[in-house]
Amino acid sequence: MNMKRKRILPILILILTSSGLIAQSAEELSVRRFGLYVASNNGGTGRMRLMYADDDVVTMSRTLGDLGGVAPQDEVILFEPDVEELDGALSVMERNIGEAGNARRTEVVFYYSGHSDENGLMLGEERYSYGRLRDRLENLDADVLVAILDSCASGAFTREKGGIRRAPFLMDDSSRMEGHAFLTSSSADEVSQESDAIGGSFFTHYLVSGLRGAADTTRDGRVTLNEIYQHTYAETLARTEKTLGGPQHPAYDIRLTGTGDLVLTDLSSPTASMIFASSLSGRIAVRDNTGLLVAEINKRSEEEVVMALPPGAYDVVVMRDETRYSGAVSLQRGVPTMVDGDDFSRVRPEYTQFRGEEPETERKEVVASLGIFPSLSFPNVSEAVVNLQLGLPIASAWGIQGVQSALFMSMTAGGVEGIQQANFGAKNLGPLSGVQAAGFFAETAGSVSGVQAAGIFARTGGPLTGVQAAGIFVSADDSFEGVQAAGFYGSVRGDMKGCKVAGFLNLAEGSITGAQISGFLNRCGELDGTQIGLINVSETSHGVLVGLINYSEDMRAFPIGLVNISKNGILDLDFRYEQGNRQYLSVKTGNRYYYTRFIFGFDQWNWDSDGLIFGFGIGLRATFRPVYLEFEYDLRTALADYNMYDTMEETLDNVFTVPTFSVTAGFGKKFGVYTGFGLTVKSPWNHESVLLDGGTRWDGENGWAGTLKWYGGVHL
Repeated sequence: MNMKRKRILPILILILTSSGLIAQSAEELSVRRFGLYVASNNGGTGRMRLMYADDDVVTMSRTLGDLGGVAPQDEVILFEPDVEELDGALSVMERNIGEAGNARRTEVVFYYSGHSDENGLMLGEERYSYGRLRDRLENLDADVLVAILDSCASGAFTREKGGIRRAPFLMDDSSRMEGHAFLTSSSADEVSQESDAIGGSFFTHYLVSGLRGAADTTRDGRVTLNEIYQHTYAETLARTEKTLGGPQHPAYDIRLTGTGDLVLTDLSSPTASMIFASSLSGRIAVRDNTGLLVAEINKRSEEEVVMALPPGAYDVVVMRDETRYSGAVSLQRGVPTMVDGDDFSRVRPEYTQFRGEEPETERKEVVASLGIFPSLSFPNVSEAVVNLQLGLPIASAWGIQGVQSALFMSMTAGGVEGIQQANFGAKNLGPLSGVQAAGFFAETAGSVSGVQAAGIFARTGGPLTGVQAAGIFVSADDSFEGVQAAGFYGSVRGDMKGCKVAGFLNLAEGSITGAQISGFLNRCGELDGTQIGLINVSETSHGVLVGLINYSEDMRAFPIGLVNISKNGILDLDFRYEQGNRQYLSVKTGNRYYYTRFIFGFDQWNWDSDGLIFGFGIGLRATFRPVYLEFEYDLRTALADYNMYDTMEETLDNVFTVPTFSVTAGFGKKFGVYTGFGLTVKSPWNHESVLLDGGTRWDGENGWAGTLKWYGGVHL
């Protein structure tokens, strides 16, 4: 091709399973970076559908947004596109680059996660050839091109146009570079693998961990091309050596001329950061509040390591000398958080079910066993799986596939498939599939699929799908899907789908999709459903809130309560003068569209107690900034009406609250003025009230009457 082009740097990172990341130094303020992210789990007929390509694309976008300088308006994300859609997105990118004329340098990050073969990307039943992709990318009028392909057989792409391996060469913003750099997750004849435990591809997981700080070996707060390659090569190879797919050998093909250092991510100004102290050592794993593994690092003790992560709650596990230590860490926006392990606690090893042969000895199976004490059973089943075990008084086995029942306590180390029952306590250190029930407590350290019930408390350490119930309190330390019920207190640390009921208090650290019901207080993160209780608290709410007090930082739900408070809703202190010489002070609380109103008023010429007025109202607000309209219905009682009767019994039999229908037009948000008209109505079964005085009176037939009044005021 004889066309003149700007000097470009095609850095093509070809990865085989899930996701990757290239980011730009935050110091390059005059550089504008664009991102195009593509996910394709479906590789067409005859190919196994991937599980995590979508997640890898989201991770890529989030990391580049946090640390790589890609603004939200400069990114495009495609899920399961066809060839035409991918071509269209590349055309949009080409047009956007052409309109960025004021940038000193433009860069493009192209990322693909999905299937491919030796000829091209597999987009469903279609193929996008490597030659076509290279032509389209190199024709983009960008100064720097970064292409990341996370797919199988991508090593074939690195051989296009006769690439030759050379030593890695780095550059910074001041360099004038030419050439390309290819990084691949495996060689041309190796498969790339994704992992359920990681929730993505091995290579991308360690690539992202490295870009967030694990690869910063010089500890200068920046991750370079050379650092990230060395880190991902070592970690990916070590993690895949014993997998079914075999070891992955990340490779490179680099042709660059120039000087400098290519900085991929800048850790100096993250949204939040976790600093591992120099005293902390071992393999460190960081999981978010959903249980997703977001970062890993093998740390030496003589150095501090900074990991740039989004704000939120995390669980940190340190593996050192075959021992695990665990602790919770909360990151706040803009606040570096030191992690030294002083508050970490030692945890027992997690017993898991293996997809293939167990790494140690194969468990023998015993049909029946009689348990006496934890270390004494006939026959000995401490290393066996038992079909039926009875405990007099204690039943203890490695695992149960059937029934375990004890007069006092039942215990297992490796898991239960079936029923575990005891009159006092049931404890299982592995996963549970079936039923766990006990008179006092039931506890499972792993996941639960089925029913967990106890007379006093029930707890699960892993994800729970099914029913968890106890007479006093229940606790789920991970995600939950199903029904949770407790006589006093219920807790879920992860996200929940289903129904959560407690007699007094419900707490959920994550999101809830469904219902949360308690006798006093409900609290959760994001709510998509219903909360019912005296007090309901949430960070974000969608659905319905039913309680005396409803509070949400972002209330998009419909609240039914006396006080409804939201940071983005209505919270007004209202001063009103109404025709008939009456003044009112009221408080309005609610979301952006619906509010409740407490009313206190008095007659201008009657300052005695019988001149006082009390009321409560509900209303709807429609906002057309800076103007708004309100439609309100309220009920008011004037103490002066009580003086019309001689006895309290006669007063209570005859005095009613008086309804008023109002329409208000106002101007302003924080401080505003308003005016409107209200119609106070007397029904046939209501008696005359002083609140009908003033304004324009109308008397109808059969005891109906009404008064139309003007009012005006200000609100704060």
